[in-house]
Amino acid sequence: MKAFVYSPDDGSIVPSKSALSIPKPSAGQVQVKVIAAGVNPVDVKFPNIPIVGKTAKGRAAGFDFAGEVTIGSGEYKKGDLVYGVARQGSFCEYTVADVSRIARIPKGMSPVVAASLPIATLVSLQALKQGGVLAPGKSVLIIGASGGTGASAVQIAKAHGAKVYAVCSGRNADYVKSLGADVVLDYTKDGFQLPNDQCPAGTVDMVYDCVVAPGETNYEPTARQTLTKEGMYIGVNGSEPDDWLAYFIEPRVPFPVQRPNYSVVLVQVNTEELVELTSLVTAGKLKVDIQELPLTDEGIDTAVKAIRGRRIRGKIVIVVPDDGEIVFSKEDMPVPQPSDGQVQVKVLAASINPVDLGLPHMPIVKQNAVGRPAGFDFAGEVTIGSGEYKKGDLVYGVARQGSFCEYTVADVSRIARIPKGMSPVVAASLPVASLASLQALKEGDVLASGKNVLILGASGGTGASAVQIAKAHGAKVYAVCSGRNADYVKSLGADVVLDYTKDGFQLPNDQCPADSIDAALDCVKTPNYEPSARKVLKRDANYVALGSDSLTDRLAYFIEPLVPFPVQRPNYRQVLVQVNTEELNELSSLVVSGKLKVTIEELPFTEQGCAAAVKSIKGRRNRGKVVIAM
Repeated sequence: MKAFVYSPDDGSIVPSKSALSIPKPSAGQVQVKVIAAGVNPVDVKFPNIPIVGKTAKGRAAGFDFAGEVTIGSGEYKKGDLVYGVARQGSFCEYTVADVSRIARIPKGMSPVVAASLPIATLVSLQALKQGGVLAPGKSVLIIGASGGTGASAVQIAKAHGAKVYAVCSGRNADYVKSLGADVVLDYTKDGFQLPNDQCPAGTVDMVYDCVVAPGETNYEPTARQTLTKEGMYIGVNGSEPDDWLAYFIEPRVPFPVQRPNYSVVLVQVNTEELVELTSLVTAGKLKVDIQELPLTDEGIDTAVKAIRGRRIRGKIVIVVPDDGEIVFSKEDMPVPQPSDGQVQVKVLAASINPVDLGLPHMPIVKQNAVGRPAGFDFAGEVTIGSGEYKKGDLVYGVARQGSFCEYTVADVSRIARIPKGMSPVVAASLPVASLASLQALKEGDVLASGKNVLILGASGGTGASAVQIAKAHGAKVYAVCSGRNADYVKSLGADVVLDYTKDGFQLPNDQCPADSIDAALDCVKTPNYEPSARKVLKRDANYVALGSDSLTDRLAYFIEPLVPFPVQRPNYRQVLVQVNTEELNELSSLVVSGKLKVTIEELPFTEQGCAAAVKSIKGRRNRGKVVIAM
């Protein structure tokens, strides 16, 4: 397997010169295919730590991971998504982990987010518990509040009602305020010292030092003065090597060894507290600012330099390329030639959809995906015509042989002309997402005045177009989205906007009562809104889903046209977009008339641009559409 290991020469993190064997789990362990790995200072320092550092050289680097179980144990089965701390490194394609040091990734949470949590965030949770400040009325001073450990500490403390004083640089002050800090102290200001007017002596119940290390700035002598009489000073490291020695000796002798009201903290990884962290994330009370880097020489080098520079905001996460990952072709591919009823097109723009990432993992069709150009939606100029389409015509639609490329071919039945004055970038944004919305709304029979439609996931490319198409036909729109996208969705025309991030959000509710909706359009799949959202539907109304994670639902969709009786669940309809010229023209007419506007993030046709597009789709928090311009 591919891995980055600690060099036998100097302990630096380097690519393994020979393929490492895939590790086999022992009893009480699982084997995991790594999807993402969090990066921490300990990853870089590990080979230089006394005693344990001797075991580092030649082993895979890294501890934090998220991935898919390939050999299970106990309650964890093959295919489960888990995260935690690895036994044999995480900067690699496979690892093993003790079942006592992992937890399941909640449905809907990205493995990248999960991989950012274990060490940095768990150590903060445990330090704050040790300091006794996870309660209203308590106060904590966090030194180094913008890094991965400090940023999580700010949010965890605030989630439990504590008052937070945060020390960071001026350039990170707004970021730390956005995390919830009550008082932000800029250590780069001339004359900065503790205590001060903003954080007086005898004020805080705990100081949490996230930057302390031998040879670095030692805040303890002055920051201790801000503590109340019984307040604790807790550091993620010691200012002196003897601090760790005292920490390990203290549990083994009948008297205190560490300094009074002082302790270093060593993370103790356990399932219960990992679950506690993901609960905070899913509740919206803990967010991690993440910089993603690939598992490549350049990616690892960038991560190590950032850690050594000690000026990171949030967390760095290494993403392990998957089979079927969208990557740049290392060699020129031949220009595809059209068959009868097809045109050849020079691509001007291509939009990215979730299906572009999912295709290599779909049963049956996945075998034809690997090695072919990615993408479906395109807009471009005809270079070899067919039928009514001539060389030089500007067209858009769905490509037969990929669209993230310079040239493609498309069936004439699956394209339409770009109206005069419409940008190819706008045209490329329409086919899959907007066409799916149009067809789903028709399936739900809500394109008329007096109809009510509930749209789940209203800020994404599909949902945003659905809001506007429904409004263009006179329907009343109830839209579910996050609070940060509420104003955007209102601007699209939604009549009622429902913020799913609010505490206690559920359906039905006062804004969207039971038995009030003529159709629900589910644009997100996860989380599964169907059980609760069905309650808002009128008696014979349909729940319309743009795809399903259920194999049974997918099979029912394909079988139903072949048999003389219904196969899909009652009042449940799944929609798979059927591309055709007539409805493509219907969409462009809505655009030309100003009734459909697409919010577009435009990225270049470069390796970096495509990587950014993929990241945006994987994050599932993009607003509108991502379009790659050639």
